[in-house]
Amino acid sequence: MNQIKNPNNNLTILILGLLTAFGPLSIDMYLPSFVSLSEEFAVPISQIQLTLGAFIIGMGAGQIFYGPLSDQYGRRTSLFVGLFLYICSSFLCIYAHSVEQIILLRFIQGLGGCAGTVMARAVVRDLYDGDDAAKIFSVLMLIMGVAPILAPTIGGFILSAYTWRIIFIILGCIGVLAFINVLFFLKETNPKEKRNPRALKMAFSTYREIVKDKSFIGYLCTGGMIQGVLFSYITGSSFVFMKYYHLTESQYGLLFGLNAFGLIMASQVNRYLLSRMSINQIIKRVTLVNFICACFLLFNGITETFGFYGIAVPLFFCIASIGMVFPNTTAGALLNHSTHAGSASALLGTLLFVFGSSSTLSVSLFANGTLIPMTAVIFFCSLMGLSLFRFLVLRNDQSAVAESSSKS
Repeated sequence: MNQIKNPNNNLTILILGLLTAFGPLSIDMYLPSFVSLSEEFAVPISQIQLTLGAFIIGMGAGQIFYGPLSDQYGRRTSLFVGLFLYICSSFLCIYAHSVEQIILLRFIQGLGGCAGTVMARAVVRDLYDGDDAAKIFSVLMLIMGVAPILAPTIGGFILSAYTWRIIFIILGCIGVLAFINVLFFLKETNPKEKRNPRALKMAFSTYREIVKDKSFIGYLCTGGMIQGVLFSYITGSSFVFMKYYHLTESQYGLLFGLNAFGLIMASQVNRYLLSRMSINQIIKRVTLVNFICACFLLFNGITETFGFYGIAVPLFFCIASIGMVFPNTTAGALLNHSTHAGSASALLGTLLFVFGSSSTLSVSLFANGTLIPMTAVIFFCSLMGLSLFRFLVLRNDQSAVAESSSKS
Protein backbone atom coordinates (compact mmCIF):
# COMPACT_ATOMS: atom_id res chain seq x y z
CA MET A 1 0.00 0.00 0.00
CA ASN A 2 1.51 3.29 -1.07
CA GLN A 3 1.01 6.64 0.48
CA ILE A 4 -1.38 8.94 -1.33
CA LYS A 5 0.52 10.80 -4.04
CA ASN A 6 -1.97 13.61 -4.54
CA PRO A 7 -3.12 15.14 -1.25
CA ASN A 8 -5.77 17.13 -3.10
CA ASN A 9 -7.73 13.99 -3.81
CA ASN A 10 -11.37 15.01 -3.56
CA LEU A 11 -12.54 11.40 -3.25
CA THR A 12 -10.24 10.89 -0.28
CA ILE A 13 -11.70 13.96 1.43
CA LEU A 14 -15.24 12.73 0.75
CA ILE A 15 -14.42 9.35 2.29
CA LEU A 16 -12.92 11.02 5.35
CA GLY A 17 -16.03 13.18 5.59
CA LEU A 18 -18.22 10.09 5.55
CA LEU A 19 -16.12 8.52 8.30
CA THR A 20 -16.42 11.60 10.52
CA ALA A 21 -20.20 11.65 9.99
CA PHE A 22 -20.76 8.29 11.73
CA GLY A 23 -21.24 9.92 15.12
CA PRO A 24 -23.75 12.63 14.10
CA LEU A 25 -25.69 10.24 11.87
CA SER A 26 -25.88 7.52 14.53
CA ILE A 27 -27.08 10.00 17.15
CA ASP A 28 -29.35 12.41 15.28
CA MET A 29 -31.13 9.91 13.01
CA TYR A 30 -31.92 7.83 16.10
CA LEU A 31 -33.41 10.61 18.27
CA PRO A 32 -36.95 10.57 16.77
CA SER A 33 -37.29 6.85 17.60
CA PHE A 34 -37.27 7.29 21.39
CA VAL A 35 -41.05 7.30 21.72
CA SER A 36 -41.45 4.25 19.46
CA LEU A 37 -38.84 2.30 21.41
CA SER A 38 -40.42 3.31 24.72
CA GLU A 39 -43.83 2.10 23.58
CA GLU A 40 -42.59 -1.15 22.04
CA PHE A 41 -40.54 -2.22 25.07
CA ALA A 42 -42.97 -0.69 27.61
CA VAL A 43 -40.27 1.24 29.45
CA PRO A 44 -39.91 4.94 30.29
CA ILE A 45 -38.01 7.17 27.87
CA SER A 46 -35.34 7.64 30.53
CA GLN A 47 -34.32 4.02 29.94
CA ILE A 48 -34.26 4.55 26.18
CA GLN A 49 -31.93 7.49 26.75
CA LEU A 50 -29.44 5.01 28.17
CA THR A 51 -29.10 3.50 24.70
CA LEU A 52 -27.89 6.88 23.44
CA GLY A 53 -25.59 7.27 26.42
CA ALA A 54 -24.09 3.84 25.71
CA PHE A 55 -23.29 4.87 22.16
CA ILE A 56 -21.66 8.12 23.27
CA ILE A 57 -19.56 6.31 25.90
CA GLY A 58 -18.45 3.81 23.26
CA MET A 59 -17.52 6.65 20.91
CA GLY A 60 -15.45 8.34 23.59
CA ALA A 61 -13.78 5.33 25.18
CA GLY A 62 -12.99 3.47 21.96
CA GLN A 63 -10.85 6.22 20.50
CA ILE A 64 -8.04 5.66 22.95
CA PHE A 65 -7.32 2.21 21.45
CA TYR A 66 -7.50 2.96 17.72
CA GLY A 67 -4.65 5.46 17.76
CA PRO A 68 -1.85 3.06 18.81
CA LEU A 69 -3.45 0.31 16.69
CA SER A 70 -3.19 2.49 13.58
CA ASP A 71 0.34 3.65 14.40
CA GLN A 72 1.42 0.00 14.56
CA TYR A 73 -0.69 -1.69 11.86
CA GLY A 74 -1.77 1.18 9.61
CA ARG A 75 -4.84 3.37 9.19
CA ARG A 76 -6.74 1.02 6.90
CA THR A 77 -6.43 -2.00 9.19
CA SER A 78 -7.79 -0.01 12.12
CA LEU A 79 -10.64 1.29 9.98
CA PHE A 80 -11.59 -2.21 8.89
CA VAL A 81 -11.74 -3.36 12.53
CA GLY A 82 -13.92 -0.42 13.54
CA LEU A 83 -16.21 -0.58 10.52
CA PHE A 84 -16.71 -4.34 11.01
CA LEU A 85 -17.86 -3.73 14.60
CA TYR A 86 -20.11 -0.87 13.49
CA ILE A 87 -21.75 -2.83 10.66
CA CYS A 88 -22.36 -5.99 12.70
CA SER A 89 -23.78 -4.15 15.73
CA SER A 90 -26.03 -1.98 13.51
CA PHE A 91 -27.62 -4.97 11.81
CA LEU A 92 -27.90 -6.91 15.08
CA CYS A 93 -29.94 -4.02 16.56
CA ILE A 94 -32.68 -5.01 14.11
CA TYR A 95 -33.20 -8.25 16.05
CA ALA A 96 -33.04 -6.74 19.56
CA HIS A 97 -35.93 -7.73 21.83
CA SER A 98 -35.05 -5.73 24.94
CA VAL A 99 -33.63 -2.38 25.94
CA GLU A 100 -30.65 -4.14 27.53
CA GLN A 101 -29.72 -5.72 24.21
CA ILE A 102 -29.89 -2.37 22.44
CA ILE A 103 -27.76 -0.72 25.15
CA LEU A 104 -25.04 -3.35 24.65
CA LEU A 105 -25.20 -3.18 20.84
CA ARG A 106 -25.19 0.62 20.80
CA PHE A 107 -22.07 0.58 22.99
CA ILE A 108 -20.37 -1.74 20.49
CA GLN A 109 -21.63 0.44 17.65
CA GLY A 110 -19.97 3.43 19.31
CA LEU A 111 -16.72 1.48 19.74
CA GLY A 112 -16.75 0.75 16.02
CA GLY A 113 -17.95 4.12 14.78
CA CYS A 114 -15.28 6.12 16.59
CA ALA A 115 -12.58 4.50 14.43
CA GLY A 116 -13.74 6.67 11.53
CA THR A 117 -13.32 9.87 13.55
CA VAL A 118 -9.85 8.92 14.80
CA MET A 119 -8.58 7.74 11.43
CA ALA A 120 -9.94 10.74 9.55
CA ARG A 121 -7.94 13.09 11.80
CA ALA A 122 -4.86 10.86 11.57
CA VAL A 123 -5.00 10.65 7.77
CA VAL A 124 -5.30 14.43 7.50
CA ARG A 125 -2.26 14.79 9.77
CA ASP A 126 -0.37 12.23 7.66
CA LEU A 127 -0.92 14.33 4.55
CA TYR A 128 -1.07 17.95 5.70
CA ASP A 129 0.60 20.39 8.07
CA GLY A 130 -0.56 23.51 9.90
CA ASP A 131 -2.86 25.81 7.95
CA ASP A 132 -3.34 23.22 5.18
CA ALA A 133 -4.58 20.70 7.74
CA ALA A 134 -6.94 23.31 9.20
CA LYS A 135 -8.39 23.90 5.72
CA ILE A 136 -9.08 20.17 5.29
CA PHE A 137 -10.67 19.95 8.74
CA SER A 138 -12.92 22.83 7.65
CA VAL A 139 -13.99 20.79 4.61
CA LEU A 140 -14.68 17.78 6.85
CA MET A 141 -16.82 20.00 9.09
CA LEU A 142 -18.83 20.97 6.01
CA ILE A 143 -19.54 17.32 5.22
CA MET A 144 -20.06 16.33 8.86
CA GLY A 145 -22.25 19.36 9.51
CA VAL A 146 -24.83 18.22 6.97
CA ALA A 147 -25.67 15.25 9.21
CA PRO A 148 -27.37 17.24 12.03
CA ILE A 149 -29.48 19.00 9.40
CA LEU A 150 -30.65 15.93 7.50
CA ALA A 151 -30.50 13.08 10.02
CA PRO A 152 -33.45 14.04 12.30
CA THR A 153 -35.63 14.71 9.27
CA ILE A 154 -34.68 11.38 7.69
CA GLY A 155 -35.30 9.58 10.99
CA GLY A 156 -38.71 11.22 11.38
CA PHE A 157 -39.70 10.33 7.82
CA ILE A 158 -38.67 6.70 8.33
CA LEU A 159 -40.71 6.44 11.53
CA SER A 160 -43.77 7.91 9.84
CA ALA A 161 -43.80 5.05 7.34
CA TYR A 162 -41.77 2.21 8.90
CA THR A 163 -40.42 0.99 12.23
CA TRP A 164 -37.36 2.16 14.14
CA ARG A 165 -35.52 -0.97 12.99
CA ILE A 166 -35.21 0.49 9.48
CA ILE A 167 -32.98 3.21 10.94
CA PHE A 168 -30.43 0.60 11.94
CA ILE A 169 -30.64 -1.04 8.53
CA ILE A 170 -29.76 2.32 6.96
CA LEU A 171 -26.92 2.90 9.44
CA GLY A 172 -25.58 -0.59 8.70
CA CYS A 173 -25.72 0.11 4.96
CA ILE A 174 -23.84 3.38 5.48
CA GLY A 175 -21.20 1.35 7.29
CA VAL A 176 -20.99 -1.08 4.36
CA LEU A 177 -20.67 1.86 1.94
CA ALA A 178 -17.80 3.27 4.00
CA PHE A 179 -16.13 -0.16 4.17
CA ILE A 180 -16.24 -0.54 0.38
CA ASN A 181 -14.87 2.95 -0.20
CA VAL A 182 -12.01 2.43 2.25
CA LEU A 183 -11.24 -0.96 0.68
CA PHE A 184 -11.03 0.28 -2.90
CA PHE A 185 -10.32 4.01 -2.79
CA LEU A 186 -8.56 5.01 0.44
CA LYS A 187 -4.85 4.29 0.22
CA GLU A 188 -2.69 3.70 3.25
CA THR A 189 -1.18 6.94 4.58
CA ASN A 190 0.96 5.30 7.26
CA PRO A 191 3.29 3.02 5.25
CA LYS A 192 5.16 0.15 6.90
CA GLU A 193 8.49 1.97 7.04
CA LYS A 194 6.91 4.72 9.16
CA ARG A 195 5.02 2.49 11.58
CA ASN A 196 5.96 1.87 15.17
CA PRO A 197 6.02 -1.92 15.76
CA ARG A 198 5.70 -1.34 19.51
CA ALA A 199 2.97 1.30 19.41
CA LEU A 200 0.44 -0.78 21.33
CA LYS A 201 2.92 -1.74 24.05
CA MET A 202 4.14 1.84 24.26
CA ALA A 203 0.64 3.36 24.12
CA PHE A 204 0.58 4.86 27.60
CA SER A 205 4.16 6.10 27.44
CA THR A 206 3.30 7.70 24.08
CA TYR A 207 0.27 9.36 25.61
CA ARG A 208 2.45 10.68 28.42
CA GLU A 209 4.82 12.20 25.88
CA ILE A 210 1.95 13.79 23.99
CA VAL A 211 0.48 15.48 27.08
CA LYS A 212 3.90 16.95 27.86
CA ASP A 213 3.51 19.03 24.70
CA LYS A 214 2.26 22.42 25.93
CA SER A 215 0.96 23.25 22.49
CA PHE A 216 -1.18 20.08 22.40
CA ILE A 217 -2.63 20.83 25.84
CA GLY A 218 -3.34 24.45 24.94
CA TYR A 219 -5.23 23.66 21.76
CA LEU A 220 -6.95 20.70 23.43
CA CYS A 221 -8.26 22.80 26.32
CA THR A 222 -9.38 25.60 24.01
CA GLY A 223 -11.16 23.22 21.64
CA GLY A 224 -12.56 21.20 24.54
CA MET A 225 -14.16 24.19 26.23
CA ILE A 226 -15.60 25.42 22.93
CA GLN A 227 -16.93 21.91 22.33
CA GLY A 228 -18.51 22.26 25.76
CA VAL A 229 -20.49 25.17 24.32
CA LEU A 230 -21.82 22.87 21.60
CA PHE A 231 -22.67 20.00 23.96
CA SER A 232 -24.41 22.38 26.38
CA TYR A 233 -26.55 23.64 23.51
CA ILE A 234 -27.42 20.11 22.35
CA THR A 235 -28.34 19.08 25.90
CA GLY A 236 -30.41 22.09 26.87
CA SER A 237 -31.90 23.41 23.63
CA SER A 238 -34.85 20.99 23.44
CA PHE A 239 -36.08 22.14 26.87
CA VAL A 240 -35.39 25.80 26.18
CA PHE A 241 -37.12 25.97 22.83
CA MET A 242 -39.78 23.27 23.03
CA LYS A 243 -40.79 23.40 26.69
CA TYR A 244 -39.98 26.98 27.65
CA TYR A 245 -40.78 28.78 24.38
CA HIS A 246 -43.29 26.16 23.16
CA LEU A 247 -41.86 25.56 19.71
CA THR A 248 -43.30 22.58 17.85
CA GLU A 249 -41.11 19.64 16.88
CA SER A 250 -40.89 20.88 13.28
CA GLN A 251 -40.05 24.43 14.40
CA TYR A 252 -37.36 23.13 16.73
CA GLY A 253 -35.98 20.96 13.94
CA LEU A 254 -35.83 23.99 11.66
CA LEU A 255 -34.02 26.02 14.32
CA PHE A 256 -31.60 23.14 14.98
CA GLY A 257 -30.89 22.92 11.25
CA LEU A 258 -30.39 26.68 10.99
CA ASN A 259 -27.75 26.62 13.72
CA ALA A 260 -26.03 23.67 12.07
CA PHE A 261 -26.06 25.58 8.78
CA GLY A 262 -24.41 28.55 10.52
CA LEU A 263 -21.65 26.28 11.82
CA ILE A 264 -21.09 24.87 8.34
CA MET A 265 -20.89 28.30 6.72
CA ALA A 266 -18.46 29.53 9.37
CA SER A 267 -16.20 26.54 8.75
CA GLN A 268 -16.02 27.53 5.08
CA VAL A 269 -15.27 31.16 5.94
CA ASN A 270 -12.44 29.71 8.02
CA ARG A 271 -10.94 28.14 4.88
CA TYR A 272 -10.93 31.56 3.22
CA LEU A 273 -9.36 33.28 6.22
CA LEU A 274 -6.57 30.69 6.51
CA SER A 275 -5.04 32.02 3.29
CA ARG A 276 -4.72 35.43 4.98
CA MET A 277 -4.33 34.72 8.70
CA SER A 278 -2.68 32.14 10.94
CA ILE A 279 -4.75 29.68 12.94
CA ASN A 280 -3.84 31.49 16.17
CA GLN A 281 -4.97 34.85 14.80
CA ILE A 282 -8.33 33.34 13.85
CA ILE A 283 -8.82 31.52 17.16
CA LYS A 284 -7.91 34.66 19.14
CA ARG A 285 -10.57 36.73 17.40
CA VAL A 286 -13.30 34.12 17.15
CA THR A 287 -13.10 32.99 20.79
CA LEU A 288 -13.61 36.66 21.72
CA VAL A 289 -16.70 36.84 19.47
CA ASN A 290 -17.97 33.60 21.00
CA PHE A 291 -17.53 35.02 24.50
CA ILE A 292 -19.32 38.29 23.69
CA CYS A 293 -22.27 36.32 22.34
CA ALA A 294 -22.21 34.09 25.42
CA CYS A 295 -22.40 37.22 27.61
CA PHE A 296 -25.53 38.39 25.78
CA LEU A 297 -26.92 34.86 26.04
CA LEU A 298 -26.42 34.68 29.81
CA PHE A 299 -27.82 38.20 30.29
CA ASN A 300 -31.01 37.24 28.45
CA GLY A 301 -31.12 33.88 30.19
CA ILE A 302 -31.25 35.65 33.56
CA THR A 303 -33.37 38.70 32.70
CA GLU A 304 -35.35 37.45 29.65
CA THR A 305 -35.22 41.06 28.44
CA PHE A 306 -35.48 40.22 24.75
CA GLY A 307 -37.45 36.99 25.07
CA PHE A 308 -37.05 34.25 22.47
CA TYR A 309 -34.83 36.29 20.16
CA GLY A 310 -32.56 37.22 23.04
CA ILE A 311 -31.70 33.52 23.28
CA ALA A 312 -31.95 32.38 19.65
CA VAL A 313 -29.82 35.13 18.05
CA PRO A 314 -26.71 35.06 20.30
CA LEU A 315 -26.95 31.27 20.42
CA PHE A 316 -26.80 31.14 16.62
CA PHE A 317 -23.53 33.07 16.59
CA CYS A 318 -22.12 31.05 19.49
CA ILE A 319 -22.71 27.81 17.59
CA ALA A 320 -21.62 29.21 14.22
CA SER A 321 -18.30 30.43 15.61
CA ILE A 322 -17.44 26.87 16.64
CA GLY A 323 -16.99 26.15 12.93
CA MET A 324 -14.07 28.60 12.93
CA VAL A 325 -12.47 27.42 16.17
CA PHE A 326 -12.63 23.65 16.04
CA PRO A 327 -10.77 22.97 12.74
CA ASN A 328 -7.93 25.24 13.87
CA THR A 329 -7.56 23.84 17.39
CA THR A 330 -7.57 20.30 15.94
CA ALA A 331 -4.85 21.16 13.44
CA GLY A 332 -2.83 22.97 16.11
CA ALA A 333 -3.06 20.06 18.56
CA LEU A 334 -1.79 17.54 16.00
CA LEU A 335 0.89 19.78 14.49
CA ASN A 336 3.85 18.40 16.48
CA HIS A 337 2.84 14.73 16.33
CA SER A 338 3.44 13.44 12.82
CA THR A 339 5.31 10.33 14.05
CA HIS A 340 2.36 9.13 16.14
CA ALA A 341 -0.56 10.95 14.55
CA GLY A 342 -2.95 8.09 15.32
CA SER A 343 -2.22 8.14 19.04
CA ALA A 344 -2.40 11.95 19.18
CA SER A 345 -5.71 11.91 17.30
CA ALA A 346 -7.11 9.24 19.62
CA LEU A 347 -6.05 11.05 22.79
CA LEU A 348 -7.42 14.32 21.45
CA GLY A 349 -10.78 12.72 20.63
CA THR A 350 -11.11 11.01 24.01
CA LEU A 351 -10.23 14.12 26.00
CA LEU A 352 -12.54 16.28 23.91
CA PHE A 353 -15.28 13.79 24.77
CA VAL A 354 -14.52 14.32 28.46
CA PHE A 355 -14.93 18.09 28.07
CA GLY A 356 -18.17 17.68 26.13
CA SER A 357 -19.62 15.12 28.54
CA SER A 358 -18.81 17.34 31.52
CA SER A 359 -20.79 20.23 30.03
CA THR A 360 -23.69 17.89 29.23
CA LEU A 361 -23.71 16.60 32.80
CA SER A 362 -23.55 20.15 34.17
CA VAL A 363 -26.60 21.31 32.22
CA SER A 364 -28.53 18.24 33.40
CA LEU A 365 -27.48 18.50 37.05
CA PHE A 366 -28.36 22.17 37.35
CA ALA A 367 -31.66 21.91 35.48
CA ASN A 368 -34.26 23.96 37.38
CA GLY A 369 -36.93 24.77 34.82
CA THR A 370 -35.32 28.07 33.79
CA LEU A 371 -33.02 29.27 31.00
CA ILE A 372 -30.09 29.73 33.37
CA PRO A 373 -28.50 26.23 33.39
CA MET A 374 -27.88 26.11 29.61
CA THR A 375 -26.90 29.76 29.25
CA ALA A 376 -24.65 29.72 32.33
CA VAL A 377 -22.75 26.59 31.28
CA ILE A 378 -22.30 28.01 27.77
CA PHE A 379 -21.00 31.26 29.29
CA PHE A 380 -18.55 29.37 31.52
CA CYS A 381 -17.26 27.17 28.69
CA SER A 382 -16.83 30.18 26.40
CA LEU A 383 -15.01 32.16 29.07
CA MET A 384 -12.67 29.25 29.76
CA GLY A 385 -12.03 28.70 26.05
CA LEU A 386 -11.11 32.37 25.63
CA SER A 387 -8.91 32.42 28.74
CA LEU A 388 -7.15 29.09 28.23
CA PHE A 389 -6.21 29.92 24.65
CA ARG A 390 -4.57 33.15 25.75
CA PHE A 391 -2.87 31.57 28.76
CA LEU A 392 -1.80 28.21 27.32
CA VAL A 393 -1.25 28.93 23.61
CA LEU A 394 -0.49 32.62 23.05
CA ARG A 395 1.56 32.96 26.22
CA ASN A 396 3.53 29.82 25.32
CA ASP A 397 4.22 31.22 21.83
CA GLN A 398 5.43 34.52 23.29
CA SER A 399 7.70 32.66 25.72
CA ALA A 400 9.14 30.60 22.86
CA VAL A 401 9.83 33.74 20.82
CA ALA A 402 11.48 35.44 23.80
CA GLU A 403 13.64 32.38 24.50
CA SER A 404 14.69 32.19 20.85
CA SER A 405 15.60 35.89 20.83
CA SER A 406 17.71 35.58 23.99
CA LYS A 407 19.68 32.66 22.52
CA SER A 408 20.38 34.57 19.33
